[in-house]
Amino acid sequence: MSNLCVYIIIQANIHSYVLRYGSSKTMTKRLVRIEVQPGQFLQAPIVSLVGYSPTMNAVTALYSAENNYLAEHPDDIESPFGITLAKSEFKRCIVLASVGGVKADATGHWNIKISDDNNKVKSSGACVEHVPIFPGYTVSLNFTDDNSDAGVGLAPYR
Repeated sequence: MSNLCVYIIIQANIHSYVLRYGSSKTMTKRLVRIEVQPGQFLQAPIVSLVGYSPTMNAVTALYSAENNYLAEHPDDIESPFGITLAKSEFKRCIVLASVGGVKADATGHWNIKISDDNNKVKSSGACVEHVPIFPGYTVSLNFTDDNSDAGVGLAPYR
């Protein structure tokens, strides 16, 4: 079983995270980038996910990225990369209640897009579906201040 890596890239001054998932052989030179303050970036070395199955789902990838960041930065009192999940009250999926301190509420919500290695969209919307992701897939998260298409409702995730 090969080592797998999750990568987080953020666009400057925009609440938009990208997780890249691939084998350690093909993506070892990338860095994890996490926004701390607008315009300021924290960079950390690649984190390998050892012992995971060759495929993951998006929820597992999100948790893995956060857990590995916390393991690599044990002195961080407040992690700039924190995920809170909630169950949708209307659909069978998980919604992102909070990422990096930005909460889904009346002002907006998090959108999740999963694309394959050919940029074909496998899933897109306010819910994280339990669709599998494979090496080369990208999970993109972005916050929108338009709640007209959210339609997911939030309930505590247990």
